[in-house]
Amino acid sequence: MPEIKRILIVGQCHADGPAMVEQFQRELPGVDVREASSAADLQRQSPGPDTLVMINRVLGGGYDTDSGIELITKLRQSPTPPATMLITDYPQWQQKAVEAGALPGFGKSALYDKSTTTLLKNTIAKAT
Repeated sequence: MPEIKRILIVGQCHADGPAMVEQFQRELPGVDVREASSAADLQRQSPGPDTLVMINRVLGGGYDTDSGIELITKLRQSPTPPATMLITDYPQWQQKAVEAGALPGFGKSALYDKSTTTLLKNTIAKAT
């Protein structure tokens, strides 16, 4: 896996998205953390192998699907796919995401937990 230089937060609500960006910018210095608020915005930011796309289980408006799993599947089909991760507190959906090619993710309830920061730092470290 190439070095992760950027994280895109995808499909979060207007409160959760900015909170995640702020948290990860603070905890992961040197990583460019942004939101992609629609399918067009995600495409414009052209995620590639240097990007970790963190996708909400249920996407809001502005996407071609409301399923985070479907978006993971679509992104993984790219010739130069980004790393993907599902954001959900439901273990069965985490398993489905991993089966679709995503890295193990975390739930929103663990956003501020040290374990989440450790998971992301380890994910980035494995990529380098």
